[in-house]
Amino acid sequence: MAVRFEKYNEGQIFFKHSCTQYQDLNDNLGVVRCLFSIGNIARLLCNNSEAIVAFTDARVQFLNMGNKLGAAQCLLCLGDISRILEKSSDAETEFLQAKTEFQAIGDTMGVAQCLNSLGLLTFRLRKYSEAAQKYLQDARTQFQKIGQKALAADCLTTLGKVQSALGNFSAAEMFIKEASLQFQTNNDKNKLSKCIYHLGDIARMQGHNLEAQNLFKECMSLFQDNNDEKEVANCIRNLGNIAYALGNYTEAKEKLVQAKNQFENMELKREAAQCMHCLGNTEKALGNYLIAETLLHTAMGTFTVAGYRIGTAQCLMSLGDISFKQENYFGAESFLKQACTDFRKIGSKLALAQCLGSLAEVALKQGGGSEAIKLYEESKDLFDMLGNKGEVAKYSEILASIVNTPR
Repeated sequence: MAVRFEKYNEGQIFFKHSCTQYQDLNDNLGVVRCLFSIGNIARLLCNNSEAIVAFTDARVQFLNMGNKLGAAQCLLCLGDISRILEKSSDAETEFLQAKTEFQAIGDTMGVAQCLNSLGLLTFRLRKYSEAAQKYLQDARTQFQKIGQKALAADCLTTLGKVQSALGNFSAAEMFIKEASLQFQTNNDKNKLSKCIYHLGDIARMQGHNLEAQNLFKECMSLFQDNNDEKEVANCIRNLGNIAYALGNYTEAKEKLVQAKNQFENMELKREAAQCMHCLGNTEKALGNYLIAETLLHTAMGTFTVAGYRIGTAQCLMSLGDISFKQENYFGAESFLKQACTDFRKIGSKLALAQCLGSLAEVALKQGGGSEAIKLYEESKDLFDMLGNKGEVAKYSEILASIVNTPR
């Protein structure tokens, strides 16, 4: 990774020097090409401010030269930076304008790239159906038409993630497996490893923990070979989550602390907070409620600042579970109802199913048998939709026991 960054830095120095030389020669095209390259390298180095300056300057010069293609490409790059910086409104405006400009000059590749970027943007905003139907499917079709198989496979990967987020795991698995075949053909180990990671996530969400564990171990090895520290840490975190799900709490804590430390070293606060949330759940399972609450409140604070709504809702659900364990049913109900509301708004079916199950337990403890039945049934139906047979069986048994219990 360090070698790669060193090469980028060398490239940036080269293009800056070349830019000066072209300026001395009054070669405007040479200058603007160098600016575009400087912007791309700055983006790769995560120097977004410098990239914005370079692309903005390059776009102005392309427009002055009448080079519509170059100007549109700069705008697309600016949109991608806005998306990365989570300036969603700016990104959408830039992508749509760039798409219009590409369409005006008949550049199918540019149009497809804009559609893909709009799909990624709307996916991040959790507008899943819009991401798939309005942008990603169209982008994939256009990439296929111009023979861009690798880019079409990228769209498939995102479509798989969309279907996974919607709880359509069979469709998600189909999309991602198809994409992985293309990446295998291209010998693109980085993208192949990410497909394996997504398949692991799908298996985990369906409760297939051992399958997920094997997939995460497989992709972690590939990420390690590629020196991708962030994805390695993600795998470790997920292996910690699986250990937690399997009741191996000591192993879970070890892996989650390891992942948290790695994320903190990379200054990835949200990811570190996700580990903290999982550690809170582990301490909760061990009965260490004060430690758990501290971890969860800290994580929730980070999520709230970052605008990461699902993380905040997950912390609320965990805090509700702790209140329930401490027989504070009023507090539990308050936390869980808010979490359920948030999960519904976000469209997170798995988390909602889990939260409804917890809320049903609270209702049952408070003597609300009919309310508990209603909540358990909704939870069971969601798990059934998600293909989680274990949870369906568990809730079917609970419902049967409630119905058969004399009142």
